Amino acid sequence: MLMVAVMMVSLCAMAGLVFDTGWAYYTTESARAAAEAAAVAAVQYAKDSAAAHGGSYNCGSNGVVCQTATNCPATVPNPVTNNVQSGCAYAAVNGFTNGGLSGKQTVTIQSDIPANTAPPVSGVTVQYWVSVRVSQRNPLTFLGVLGGNGVSVGVRSTVGVIPTVVTDCVIALDPWANHAITLSGSAQITANNCSVADNSRSWDALDVSGGASLTADSIRLVGDYNGHGCGACINPTPTTVASVSDPYSSVAAPSFSTSCDGAHTNYKLSSGSATLNPGTYCGGITNSGGALTFNAGTYILYGGGFTQSSSSSSSTGTGVVFYNTCSPSPCNGGQNNYKPFTISGGGTSSMSAPTSGSLAGILVFQDRTVNTGSQDTVSGGSSTCFTGVLYFSQTQLTYSGGSSGGSCNTQLVADTINFSGNSNLGSTSGSGGQGPSAPSAAIIE
Repeated sequence: MLMVAVMMVSLCAMAGLVFDTGWAYYTTESARAAAEAAAVAAVQYAKDSAAAHGGSYNCGSNGVVCQTATNCPATVPNPVTNNVQSGCAYAAVNGFTNGGLSGKQTVTIQSDIPANTAPPVSGVTVQYWVSVRVSQRNPLTFLGVLGGNGVSVGVRSTVGVIPTVVTDCVIALDPWANHAITLSGSAQITANNCSVADNSRSWDALDVSGGASLTADSIRLVGDYNGHGCGACINPTPTTVASVSDPYSSVAAPSFSTSCDGAHTNYKLSSGSATLNPGTYCGGITNSGGALTFNAGTYILYGGGFTQSSSSSSSTGTGVVFYNTCSPSPCNGGQNNYKPFTISGGGTSSMSAPTSGSLAGILVFQDRTVNTGSQDTVSGGSSTCFTGVLYFSQTQLTYSGGSSGGSCNTQLVADTINFSGNSNLGSTSGSGGQGPSAPSAAIIE
């Protein structure tokens, strides 16, 4: 009988070990899912808030919380009013609340900007981070007969806003257009140290004809391409991807006053020279033969667009952004006096985007509510130099930026893109396509 009893205890112990180990594993994986969901939700809330308020993460402002490891409230407010509450809510949805299961669960959240506190993971550059720890104490079942009281399982997940760098210098966003990227008329396009991406599902998403050619580090297509029998005209051979996203979709449009600044109404220059300052230009800016210099800052084209024409016209500016919108704004799908951004006529342009701030790296920014079917045109002579992103997410861009030798690091993002002349994009310096940061939330632990 004693032998039987010993065997029964042994069997119970083995069964208990299997059961309790399996339960611990299940709890660990469930806690991991809850921690990751909570951290992602908290960071995404902060990221969206920052995008809507200039791109900066300010502790204690606009629902962005910075705190040491703090327990979530037992009952999360509904609706939530900050990013930490959002994280706590996602942990609860996934089955873990602080003090839950009769006091056996713990959920804590720590968050900060790296200038105050470094994230718990070294060697990672982030703009803001959140670390969530989820734990639960499981009581022992069969193993309890051997004197065990319970086992605690817990996991931690850390998510940060990673300032990823865009390496594409040509991106067509339209998901359905035929000829979303078009090269014709012997256009020779070189994407220096950067890639070309086309989101169209069309069988002819990229079309190269008439002796034109496209050369890039890589070419990524959702759909197919047509080189019209010229195998060497598209180099390298495109690869197929599932989708191409807008890398700047989270960049917030600039806020601005709708009051015209001084004499900035239907501004026109036909000869001579002039220097302009940032502000709201009601009716846009027209240069039909003069030399315009733009001081650094943001220029709001409040209806009327931007027009530069004639071979005698020129535009120069360092650290400038042109935001092309409607009057009144938003455009709401209508024209509202919206006019395109047009540089043509063979004049010269040398303009660069700012290198800091929420619009760093963006030279031209089209209002995302535009839906007019209009066409934007950017062309110039061989000395034309655009440093930064030309961002026309809603319309077709016809581009012939001259052939400046690839020293300017030009990037094009548009609904569709038509190349009408020779162009060097990216940069021969080795930084081609490295435009403004397009932050994303990423699990780093």
